[in-house]
Amino acid sequence: RAVQSVQDLSTLLRGAVADLRSVLGELQPSLIKKTDFGDLLGTLAAGYTGRTSTTVAVKIGAKVTFAPKTQETLYRLCREAVTNIAKHADATQVWIELARKSGGIEIIIRDNGRGMDRDMIPTGRFGLSMMEQQAAWVGAELRIVSQIGHGTKVTVFVPGESILVGGIL
Repeated sequence: RAVQSVQDLSTLLRGAVADLRSVLGELQPSLIKKTDFGDLLGTLAAGYTGRTSTTVAVKIGAKVTFAPKTQETLYRLCREAVTNIAKHADATQVWIELARKSGGIEIIIRDNGRGMDRDMIPTGRFGLSMMEQQAAWVGAELRIVSQIGHGTKVTVFVPGESILVGGIL
């Protein structure tokens, strides 16, 4: 029992550190704008694991730093997706992927949780509409596919003109 308690405490501590990094990022958006986006996704995953004790599989297939406005907006969009999973999905598995695709970058956040029917979301909930607005602000395409009992998949495609890779726009 002692070993399990130490492991649980360690997981909570990692989550608290990741949450603290997120808060610091909120206080200093310039840190978000300068950090490799894959590292930001890793921080979101660690925070989720700390809050839920569910491990997140993270696959970073591209090293990318977006244009500053795009980077900050996409980070907030991804944070909202991960927060929604923690609040509503009751997932046992979560996957985050960042990949280079023809013409841009694709970010996928998916879970095996309870899924949702978007037509049944109570009024007064703004998370999904906020994510749609954020994607539109930076010219990204947002797709949310979900089925009750089969989880949710959030896909964000960022076209090449919004990307800053290796100092080249």
